[in-house]
Amino acid sequence: MKLHINRARWLVMLGAVVVLAGLWLVSPALGWDGPIYAPNQYFVQVQPGTSLSTVQQLVSSMGGTIIKEMPLPDTYLVEMTGAKSNTTKRTLSASPMGAQTKWVITGFYPNTMHHLDAIPNDPNWDKQWNMTLINMPQAWDRYKGNSAVGVAVIDSGVWGDHEDLKGRVVGGYDYVDNDSDPTNDLVGHGTHCAGIIGAIGDNGIGICGINWGGVSIIPVRIFGAPGTGATTDVIVQALNYVHQYKDTYNIQVVNMSFGGAPGVEDPVEHAAITQLANDQIVLCAAAGNDGTNSDHGVSAPALYPECIAVSAVGPTDQLAYYSSWGPSNEVDIAAPGGDDTYGLDMMVLSTVPQYSGSTWTSGYEYMQGTSMACPHVAGAAALLLSSGVARTDVRNRLLDTARIPKPPVVFDKRKFGAGILDMASALSSGSIRIVKPSKGAYVTNKPDFKFSVRGIDPTSIAVYVDYTDLNDDGTPDNLANEIPVISGVPASQYLDQTQTTMQFNWAEVSQVPLSVGLHFIYVTAKTTNGDVLSDWGVFNVVSQVIPAGVHLFSFPISLAATNPFDGTVTMTANPSEVLLDNATGAPLDFRVSNPGRAQLVRWLAPMNTYYSYITGTSDPNDNSPRFDDRAWMNPLARMTLPSGVSQIIPTGGGYRPDVANHYLQFPAGAGFWLILKSDAIINDIYPAISAPGGFNIYLYKGWNLIGNPYTTAVPRKSILLTYRGETKTLDEAGTGANAWVQPQIYGYSTVGTPGYQIIPDRGMLNPYEGYWIRTLVGGIDPHDSLVMTVQP
Repeated sequence: MKLHINRARWLVMLGAVVVLAGLWLVSPALGWDGPIYAPNQYFVQVQPGTSLSTVQQLVSSMGGTIIKEMPLPDTYLVEMTGAKSNTTKRTLSASPMGAQTKWVITGFYPNTMHHLDAIPNDPNWDKQWNMTLINMPQAWDRYKGNSAVGVAVIDSGVWGDHEDLKGRVVGGYDYVDNDSDPTNDLVGHGTHCAGIIGAIGDNGIGICGINWGGVSIIPVRIFGAPGTGATTDVIVQALNYVHQYKDTYNIQVVNMSFGGAPGVEDPVEHAAITQLANDQIVLCAAAGNDGTNSDHGVSAPALYPECIAVSAVGPTDQLAYYSSWGPSNEVDIAAPGGDDTYGLDMMVLSTVPQYSGSTWTSGYEYMQGTSMACPHVAGAAALLLSSGVARTDVRNRLLDTARIPKPPVVFDKRKFGAGILDMASALSSGSIRIVKPSKGAYVTNKPDFKFSVRGIDPTSIAVYVDYTDLNDDGTPDNLANEIPVISGVPASQYLDQTQTTMQFNWAEVSQVPLSVGLHFIYVTAKTTNGDVLSDWGVFNVVSQVIPAGVHLFSFPISLAATNPFDGTVTMTANPSEVLLDNATGAPLDFRVSNPGRAQLVRWLAPMNTYYSYITGTSDPNDNSPRFDDRAWMNPLARMTLPSGVSQIIPTGGGYRPDVANHYLQFPAGAGFWLILKSDAIINDIYPAISAPGGFNIYLYKGWNLIGNPYTTAVPRKSILLTYRGETKTLDEAGTGANAWVQPQIYGYSTVGTPGYQIIPDRGMLNPYEGYWIRTLVGGIDPHDSLVMTVQP
């Protein structure tokens, strides 16, 4: 057996960076049938103040004896001896002292056996950080795998004579040499993947695979010598082999650590993938190793919805620098793939064939890539199947129980999917997961909460929001010192009829809105078997969440900096800094090359035209606007007055009338069309405008798109209009032969059927909303200006 490091790099996803170091071991497959108890031993709890002699008499009447007093108030360990130990329940109710027993004894519990987490004796176990990262020791306490489950590894072959894989490699085909011997793995990539899935554990040699107790590996060889690729026709043949022999070798999982160009689908390959999905085979595929490229999207077959797309993380939960992701939510889950920026031993150690002349020997190497991450998920799927989870439930079980990365890593579903693989949670007899607020989400101060639950005692649920966490691990330092916002029976009342979803709004459990800023959430429950489950997350409360869709929008902030010498205006922030993606907190993308981009459009009344805010016109990767942008960056325009004089005028927004200088407070007072493909939020680092004395908005003859400049609703009736030294209410200015305006103000509703709505006389102008108003007077000449005053 050798320990070897190889820094050779080769791509295809077989795109792995290779390095070495590792060994694992095996033992018989063990099932987990629930808690194990010490034979005939129970804890008895009694009413406070009950004498020892009374307890002895009661226990004796039930056929038991006291073994010891516990160092807890009124608690004893007893042993139920003889035939009476089998009739305890009958004795409690039918013994001569039954009535006394019922009120003296308050608790009767079995003495549970506890064990250390299952740790294999493989000599290189201490190098397998990847297994502890996904909580395999806790998972192995329950299941260790079963050879009845088959995993097809479509790769470079698998050398079945490796000391840590002997007896596990069955069947398969070689589409490189076109024969039935797929074991001649010339590059070690397929054997490395197979070791992660099922290297024999606890055998005193090498390393330990996820299914250490048993799994069947079916190799399908499509890659030959290093540097060679595989064409679609060969891949389709390999996929068809799985389809044909799925019953022969009980193939229930396929591992595909390969891929093509990012974002490029192959209809022929996809058809073969669909066929296997119809066979109810769990399909796992590596996301790709293009993370360092500008086009870092997920490649096929991982991008097909039938596959579980796996990205790679390193030892700190951070996404590996090479791992492909995005551009949307193509990644389903993340798993250890290694990251050599933390050192060579922070790659993934697994089995490889070593060559000495014409002799092959068992070796171990470090490699890294999404190729290594993928077999962690394929192996996890096989372990779930061996535990009895149905094929149709495997995908959801893996994703629903994935954990969020540990701080300071920021959770981004485009990179991590549902989160990082967590096998202890996946194999638990129950689960509880926070669905809303999603990890790192931005929400309002009265957010909705939603939890996914499975196999738990409904009355054991407890939800905590904000707690002491001095060690920064995201969970409460001492739960006993914390007060849940809701728990027990009240919490269970928010479960749906299927007992699988719990949801409520913050206003239902607290009269105090959450403050703007970062908040922590922790939820815990017990399974019906008594296991304690938990989940935690972080979310941000912001002043405004903007749902996907079309909006007439306003920004109640001022970002315009006026030069006092020449009156020019500079914008201090771009829309992508003000508007953030609700799911990730990343700047909103306005690049014209992105089909999912946000769009911001402003109507410039003096010019009677629309302008769109667009980025990425000169560089498709740049989210910065054009230098001549008028929708946002240049709210002033030079125009020629009727007198022939050239003058700079504002094209939107307004100013505070109660201050000496009337500097433009743009974008406050301006209205915009905002079109979103996904939810967005307002970045709260930009404070809301303060205008207690009112806010003046410039209007020009014709249609004007204005915005409420405040973060609170303002009455329509409070609006005033000033023209040529005279001030009127909106209704006054809209009546008579010499009316200044049409008195109707139009909003845009997205509720029900989208469309314009007239604001009623006693209606309100809502915060963050834009409105249309048509004026009959108002020019660009200062002596002919029409100004609307909005009062808080």
